[in-house]
Amino acid sequence: RVASLDKNAIEFISQLDAQKLVELSGVFPDVDMPDIYGIVFAILMMSNLGAKKGDVLRHITTTGIPRKKYSGLVSAVFYDRKLSSKGGIALSPADGMALWELAKGIIFEHKVPREIPRKLYRYHAGVFVTLFDDDSIIAQTGDLFTNMNVVEAVAKYSKLLISPRRIPRVDVYALKNPSLSVSIAEPVEDVQLPTPDMGIYIRWGDKVIVAMPGEFGNFSPERRLEKTCLKGGIPSRGWCSPECEVYYFKVQSFSGVIGQNAQGD
Repeated sequence: RVASLDKNAIEFISQLDAQKLVELSGVFPDVDMPDIYGIVFAILMMSNLGAKKGDVLRHITTTGIPRKKYSGLVSAVFYDRKLSSKGGIALSPADGMALWELAKGIIFEHKVPREIPRKLYRYHAGVFVTLFDDDSIIAQTGDLFTNMNVVEAVAKYSKLLISPRRIPRVDVYALKNPSLSVSIAEPVEDVQLPTPDMGIYIRWGDKVIVAMPGEFGNFSPERRLEKTCLKGGIPSRGWCSPECEVYYFKVQSFSGVIGQNAQGD
């Protein structure tokens, strides 16, 4: 992790502009030069592998995420090619229902459905799994950035939702009117402020704060960002800090009451 990068350096990393990053390092002597040249090496490798943007490299550089979160350069290139592609992932209602049934099977039946469409293993995106009781959110797991396909991600976050190590622990059998939502999320690029139909993903150090699309939707974009920060226990203007990373995303959500079929939004 490079602790003293300014916004220009972060932007050069995002653009995979190694030359400008090296030039900038001479302007800021406090920056650790070995770190800078390590990043430059990564930029050149990613460019040679065909990446167009360095969003994941920027994410790793500025937050110091452990390597287990991403699988190195290959994951970074794959992210740029797949998650940032025009049009994104368009799941059919049947695809969404298969993922919803997967989550339901793990959470409520402790088993994995046998039939999952093979094509879903080719899709890589963020995933959020949300459990409701009536209209109240009981628990939510997931992440906007994963190195898994959507089947693996739904399975992982469904297991985490009912993990005995989770605090507070979720007792799904104590819920009166449980329902479940599986959201497939993709980042939105080149947007300064979120619209109400976009989710907000904020990383402050090791802390991640998420506001789903529509959450705080009655407020202005700036106020939504402030409320998202406060939701995670950081200063309301934290989203303006260079130490804070902010992403916006859109989702395809598939929801249903337990015992009924899922429906897509």
